[in-house]
Amino acid sequence: MTRTTLRMTKSTESKINYFEAKLENNPALIKNIPSSNNGLINMLLNDYLTLIIAAWNKSPRKRYETIYQELLSTNETKLNNLIKHEQKQMNRINEILYW
Repeated sequence: MTRTTLRMTKSTESKINYFEAKLENNPALIKNIPSSNNGLINMLLNDYLTLIIAAWNKSPRKRYETIYQELLSTNETKLNNLIKHEQKQMNRINEILYW
């Protein structure tokens, strides 16, 4: 294993601290939580790079910025679809109960 020093911006450090706090409050969010900060950062970086590399394997000429935006929009689209589905289900339940 290569030992590397990583300097993080304040924003990145803040996000990692937020992520760690979320895991401390709800450890069931990740099946195998790394035992150290280094392990957590390695896990997150590995997962993110795996997504980027998979996207480049599908479309080798695709720009990083495009891949990043697609990853964000995919999550937003899924969330929006789930919200819409939930609203439709609630409307159906209300129709059954109140009509």
